[in-house]
Amino acid sequence: MESKDYKNLLKLSRVVNSTFGTGGPGEARVSSQTVRFSIESENYIKAKYQSLISIGSPHMQEQQMQILAKEGSTMIKSAIDNLTDEWKKQFPDEKVPSFELLLTTSQDNLEFVSYSIYVPVKRAVYRLSCLVKVKFKAD
Repeated sequence: MESKDYKNLLKLSRVVNSTFGTGGPGEARVSSQTVRFSIESENYIKAKYQSLISIGSPHMQEQQMQILAKEGSTMIKSAIDNLTDEWKKQFPDEKVPSFELLLTTSQDNLEFVSYSIYVPVKRAVYRLSCLVKVKFKAD
């Protein structure tokens, strides 16, 4: 990836990499939910939400997909706020870039990890990903 502003890209990578290993935004971290970021280009990062869920019936699956889509986007928004705070902490003298969540780019899926005809409850991993636009402010 070719960069026009290598210094800002390097700073962004330091802030994004600080999210590795955390279970989610805020103090109340849940071990079955995670939010991660990866750099896609100089002006975009990809936010990825993942949650481990249990599903009892097909009707329940439809309801949970809707609830998890809202919950995932809320957690991603909170994690973006944490990116801003992390930027301020790591680079106190620098201007903080703006992060804009592009919900029109969101994609979600469900991967069953435990599915048996003998057990009514199914275990699955729900994933939601979307792009975040990064705008660096000019001096």
